[in-house]
Amino acid sequence: MSHVRRRVSCSICARTASSALAPKRQSLLTSRGVHLRSASFSRGLHANSFIARALEANDPRVLLGPFRAAAGGYDACLSHAGMEVTAIGPEGVACSLVVSRALTNNYSTLHGGAIATIVDVVGTLAILGRDPLRPGISVEMNQSFCSAAAEGDRLEIHGSVLRLGKTLAFTEVTIRTGAAAKLVATGRHTKMFTAARARDPRL
Repeated sequence: MSHVRRRVSCSICARTASSALAPKRQSLLTSRGVHLRSASFSRGLHANSFIARALEANDPRVLLGPFRAAAGGYDACLSHAGMEVTAIGPEGVACSLVVSRALTNNYSTLHGGAIATIVDVVGTLAILGRDPLRPGISVEMNQSFCSAAAEGDRLEIHGSVLRLGKTLAFTEVTIRTGAAAKLVATGRHTKMFTAARARDPRL
């Protein structure tokens, strides 16, 4: 009989704990950018992030002009460097950027971490150009560093969507120096859409 009481008690405690944790789990999912309905999803974003602005307007053209990242966010380094979004739409996205001191390594050339950030952001911009309601969450990214870009060099950056599916998007980003069109780096960025969004495009 005592074993039965313990099992019943443990079962009740487990259900109570699960119920108490449910709102926390939901909050965590939202903060990681998992797609809920637009209003709920935007609560998990920095209010001034480029993703939030595209989502609110349901139009990627609001992102044209100076790239505006959320204040204090990691990708704000591209805002501070003056990156411009010069074209965005279903065909892809084009950006320009002058290599600033803050984006360089110990050799005064474009840092690999800055290249990774460009691939991350521009790959996402390319997806938003196809569907401003589906920024997705990153699952894989890689870069190939082909040549150096020195401080002061102007970069021409192009991002395109290789494939946009129900659950995954595959993007490609190329970075070239403006004057000589020299290839500096290429990158691939894969992003995932949640199962809920795949089942119902209104989510």
